[in-house]
Amino acid sequence: MHATFVAPGDSSSADIASYIEFQEILLEARALRSKHRRRELRVRERSLKWRAALIPKVAEILRRHFGDKITAKEAANKIRRICPDKQRLRELFDFFSKTPPTPTLTSEEVAAEKADITRRERELRAWIQISRHLDVLSNRAQSGESDAIERLAEIGRNVVFSMMLAERMHPEAVRKVARSQMLWPFLASAKAGWEDSMFDKIQKLELGKHLEVLHTPFHPARGPDVNYPARRWAKAAVRTIEETRLRHLLLREVKTEAEEIVLGGLVGYAKSPEWSRKACDLPMFSKDTVPEWGVIVREMIREQAPNFHARPEWENQRNTAAHSARNTVGEIRNAILDDITSALKRVAPKCRNSCAEIKQVKKEKPSRKNKVCCSI
Repeated sequence: MHATFVAPGDSSSADIASYIEFQEILLEARALRSKHRRRELRVRERSLKWRAALIPKVAEILRRHFGDKITAKEAANKIRRICPDKQRLRELFDFFSKTPPTPTLTSEEVAAEKADITRRERELRAWIQISRHLDVLSNRAQSGESDAIERLAEIGRNVVFSMMLAERMHPEAVRKVARSQMLWPFLASAKAGWEDSMFDKIQKLELGKHLEVLHTPFHPARGPDVNYPARRWAKAAVRTIEETRLRHLLLREVKTEAEEIVLGGLVGYAKSPEWSRKACDLPMFSKDTVPEWGVIVREMIREQAPNFHARPEWENQRNTAAHSARNTVGEIRNAILDDITSALKRVAPKCRNSCAEIKQVKKEKPSRKNKVCCSI
């Protein structure tokens, strides 16, 4: 349920494995949801068929009764003959005795949704199969097998070529998807300047435009990040918390199906650390909310990287602690965490407004003296 915090510079294999495992569970839950919806549509379709056959006949019998052409007993006997099933008979009388119900799906709409579910199920099955095969290649590549690495590179190229073709043929459909994605596949080139074309394409795709609530645009700080370990750790911590919040949101959409998978013994929930539950209640990341985020960041780093104080990038903090005679493990850890939370303030955007507030700001066109800062 939670993302794995990986210290900047370390191998991210644990985080990748965690992400793949989460995606597999999410795919299984979505496939189960499609199965449930298909079952509901089959029931609805059968109901539409027998209702369409019986309602006109029953309506004609009732019309004759209310027109004093047949008695109530004769009407009841006729209705029982054409509909001997007591459950359906009860539903028919409910239909005629109550206020006309709100229009529901027609038979044509049911057929259209069934076709859409079939298409999505086909895509999900392909996705699940590909994910499993990639997992095999990934494990072999991590063990150093050159053939597996070459196969993964070929698959990556084919995926990007397919995406490029889709973008050329249906640019708006691709852009719509990209707005809700945090990452996008590209091909790196040995030619100089390929990064510029990649950046232009990201701008054109509007990558992540709808996810800035979950993916903070960091405030640019002076100097390269490589010279500031606290800043790198602060950014990595924010991304870990954001990924955790996203996973909770995605699983919430298929909560019933996920619980069914767990109860069926297919997967089990590991005990979530306390910080991951608190992370879901955090407000949007900004300079105003840094104190709240700082508490969770400190708790997360302590839990995910308990020996972080011994890492080489914190040598200055260890030396400073030794000179000041405050060099216990607890004091060194607190000093490092203080630096990381201070870095959070430097990378946090000044404000995070809702979409409605942004539109209002644009309408008002504030003057330079009364400048409004927005990050979305």
